[in-house]
Amino acid sequence: MATKEKNGFVKTLIERSKADTPPFFKKLRLAGLILTAVGGTLVAAPLALPAALVTIASYLVVAGSVVTAVSQVAVPETVLTVVVNINSSDIIKTVILAALGAVVSFAVTVALKRVWPLMDSFRKGKKRKK
Repeated sequence: MATKEKNGFVKTLIERSKADTPPFFKKLRLAGLILTAVGGTLVAAPLALPAALVTIASYLVVAGSVVTAVSQVAVPETVLTVVVNINSSDIIKTVILAALGAVVSFAVTVALKRVWPLMDSFRKGKKRKK
């Protein structure tokens, strides 16, 4: 039974990706592709970039990929249904959680950047410099 449902989901997903994309989502898909390209270029740059910039670039890659994928499978019949069912409180919660996640991720990255050299020096038997 689960295999039938899984096959139906995959078939629906393939049909949706082949269907005509609404104009708004075509623009959104293009924006997602641009975000992914910019983020990928910064992450793969052969230069030594600041950690914060590389972190932001990796977020751009993820966000661009998600926007592109969601935009590709959007079909005209479901767009209005989704828009009508979104509450302003849901949007506010999403924005707050996204900002909180970005801040926590950045803080952990900065903390690990400072702690990691200390851990390496202790592993190698060197004393910590004051």
